[in-house]
Amino acid sequence: RVKWVASTCTEVLQDDWSPYDSFTIVPYFAFFRRGQTLGLVDNAIGPQQARNKALAQFVHIVNSSANSGWKVEENALTNMTIKELEQKGAMTGLVIEHRKGAVVEKIQPNQVPTGVDRLVEITTNALKSVTVPDAMRGQDGVDTSGIARQTQQFAAQQQIAVPLDNLARTRHMLAEKLQALTKQFYTEKRTFRITETDFATGKPVETAITVNEYDPATGTYKNDLTEGDYDTVVSEQPMAVTFEEGQFQQAMEMRKAGVALPDTVVVQSSTLSRKAEIVEEMRSASQAQPDPVAEAKAGLLKAQTTKTNADAVNANVTAMFSATQAANQIASVPAVAPLADALLKSANFQDADLPPIVPNAPDGIAAMPVDVAANTSPNAPPRPEQPDVGVNAGIERTDPSIGEPR
Repeated sequence: RVKWVASTCTEVLQDDWSPYDSFTIVPYFAFFRRGQTLGLVDNAIGPQQARNKALAQFVHIVNSSANSGWKVEENALTNMTIKELEQKGAMTGLVIEHRKGAVVEKIQPNQVPTGVDRLVEITTNALKSVTVPDAMRGQDGVDTSGIARQTQQFAAQQQIAVPLDNLARTRHMLAEKLQALTKQFYTEKRTFRITETDFATGKPVETAITVNEYDPATGTYKNDLTEGDYDTVVSEQPMAVTFEEGQFQQAMEMRKAGVALPDTVVVQSSTLSRKAEIVEEMRSASQAQPDPVAEAKAGLLKAQTTKTNADAVNANVTAMFSATQAANQIASVPAVAPLADALLKSANFQDADLPPIVPNAPDGIAAMPVDVAANTSPNAPPRPEQPDVGVNAGIERTDPSIGEPR
């Protein structure tokens, strides 16, 4: 139990048991170890004080060098007195008139000690090392590439990993406490309006959900928040501008890599103020007037599919005809089968059936006569004009009786 006591200097305002089971205040500590708390600013107090002292000393030395003093002989000044030179010796545009031969010399100030400016640099670096380094500020040099800068910023987060981890844990504890208080005390009827973004149009869409609504028919409550078990999930994402810019850059890189992202997706990932209206107008334009490039691509794909099917049918017919011719040759000369089988094995032919690759013709099958003139092979039908059929049939030939062409 938690005892709740609230009072002023003289009067007690509250002194009773708390209605809550645990403390409702969820504090955040950047560092918490064995009961001792430490914030991010605590580590910067010492370096900041040392830096302030070093800068103050540096400024004092610079100011003192502006009026370092004068060396003047007795009765050497003619246009002013020694007192006036003391008061106006550091003024801009000062004119000093002295007697001829008299010496009036300005005392050279001491240079700034090396340790002072070095101390300023050391304390500045110490202050950055305990707070936010230059890499996370984006001040690591103008000649640094964007990718290298992002890598350095990511690596610099390890320096504050413990505070970020404690921040995430505190957010989770706060969400759990809110969920526990809601389950215990949120008993009234309420209507929640959940706003989501429609992926197709990019416009916000509202959905109403009523909780703790009493149903007289069943005597129960619909969407009773006081019942059931809940899981608490706290997600994190960068700032809205940074997140949207990162999404847009990824979309553009994916399109450059060949991923066919629609134009509407790219517009939705941008930071345009009226991107929902732009997406809706793009969809209306695409429906009213189809894209000729898309239609051409679809027609090309359909033609390629038809051509592929035709080539497959042609190849199958050619293979069937070749197989029929080979079978006819084996039936005509059965002794060819073992020789053909040996040649195919030597060529590392893979048989898709039971061995042998080229079987002998079954008994009772007669070979069909091959009519060369009537051969209609779909691949290369032999004709009498082919060289293997008539070598003497051509444009001209030599008469063997006289040895002259005719």
